[in-house]
Amino acid sequence: MSWPDEDLKEEVEHFRSNVIQNDRPNNICFALSYPLSIFLKLNYDVILAGGKCTGTDGISLDHFWIKDGQNSEQIIDPTASQFPGLPEINYKLDPEFYLESEINWLDLYDNWAYSLKNGGLKRPHRLDPQSCEYTPDFDRLLLANIRAAFFLHSILRTNKVPYVSWKDHPYFDCIRICLYRLKNGNTKSDLLALPETKYLITEFGIKL
Repeated sequence: MSWPDEDLKEEVEHFRSNVIQNDRPNNICFALSYPLSIFLKLNYDVILAGGKCTGTDGISLDHFWIKDGQNSEQIIDPTASQFPGLPEINYKLDPEFYLESEINWLDLYDNWAYSLKNGGLKRPHRLDPQSCEYTPDFDRLLLANIRAAFFLHSILRTNKVPYVSWKDHPYFDCIRICLYRLKNGNTKSDLLALPETKYLITEFGIKL
């Protein structure tokens, strides 16, 4: 079977367009790639991957993408176009641009939850307590998380995936933190008014 097949490309493009819409893909690689990998796992053997990506401008950044579980050179990078020289969606791992490293899932969830809870503030490194910095465009990051969670939740419901199999998934635990952050913040009322946010708040039983 050729990679990617037309069904896979259609599903990736559909998911991506629902999350990004008219925005740009910069700084939302995890917010898009992680839920997309959960969705694709319904029909494909895929794994979330992470490491560094370097565009033709020579700038190297932390990055997340999805790889084929049987062939790590076959990838899905739905936010590749944020790097100069890469296509909108990239399906082939080129070592000139990508350097994969092992994902520490415990640290990943911990840092993601911390950032969502603290308005984009990244957890300081244990060896450098002063290493505090904020995620660029945090409002955009929140919006991407909400759109992705809404679309993924809707797909799981539509496909009648048993609720017990995903209701306690760490991904949705972090989305709950995101929603609580919106609830308790005083600058995100515009996001609270979104239909996607209202849907998730209702589904997760969060009291406003």
